[in-house]
Amino acid sequence: MAGFMAPEDTNEATSPRTRTALQVIVIVVAVAAAGWLLFKLGTVVLLLVVAASFAYVVAPLVRLAEQPIRIAGQRRQLSRGLAIGLVYVVILGGATAGTVILLPTVTAQLGEAVSQAPVYAESFRVWAQGWSRYYEHARLPAEVRDGINRSALQVGDAAVEYARGALVATSHAKNNFGILVTEKGHIKRIPMSDIPVQGRGGQGVQLWKVTKVTGMVSGFAIASGESGDVDVYTERGKRLRLSAKDIPETTRASKGADLKQIIKAADLFGGENVAGVTTS
Repeated sequence: MAGFMAPEDTNEATSPRTRTALQVIVIVVAVAAAGWLLFKLGTVVLLLVVAASFAYVVAPLVRLAEQPIRIAGQRRQLSRGLAIGLVYVVILGGATAGTVILLPTVTAQLGEAVSQAPVYAESFRVWAQGWSRYYEHARLPAEVRDGINRSALQVGDAAVEYARGALVATSHAKNNFGILVTEKGHIKRIPMSDIPVQGRGGQGVQLWKVTKVTGMVSGFAIASGESGDVDVYTERGKRLRLSAKDIPETTRASKGADLKQIIKAADLFGGENVAGVTTS
């Protein structure tokens, strides 16, 4: 009949779309499962990569240690186990010696960087404000210039604050101390663990309740343990060196000690104000 229409084969029409959808679902599930597996095994994978890299570096050293040598006319050679042990002893000894030599210097530099962070921030502000002359040449609208300046200063402040927080967090290692001095020659040694790390919106912490007797805080440095030296200096370059262990360990709430009492002297720097402190 002319009005009769054969029914469409819906299975053939929908089958390719169904297969495509199923393939997409399977791929997404497989990728998600692989990501989850890598996340769970991240530590193991990292350890394997580190171990493989370390073995790649150590293998030539072990072969070098296995090279035969002549002692009293006889050919001697270390076994594989002794060669590996010797290489590990040399590596650990070198790492320990490097730590002992460099740690005090690095700690002192960290303390100086922490104390100089406000100076760095102000320098960045001056540099950022110097961009205005370039805006004048480009003839940018005032609204655009102000927006760029605000954004640049906000980014700079955030970067300086982040770096300062990272330095302070690094300095909070075990046995590290903060050394503070005041203009009138008072000093204190505070464990860095007693100085909490705060974010950008923090209120700060009080490290010293200054008075007319103590004067304002004029210097801060970080000492690594009690074995290092502390140098207190004046505005005119006079310097006093004492051992870190000779400075009494106190809390943030204490009033600190008078340097004249520590060195048992009636006068300190001839009346000059203390300008700062460094560690070594």
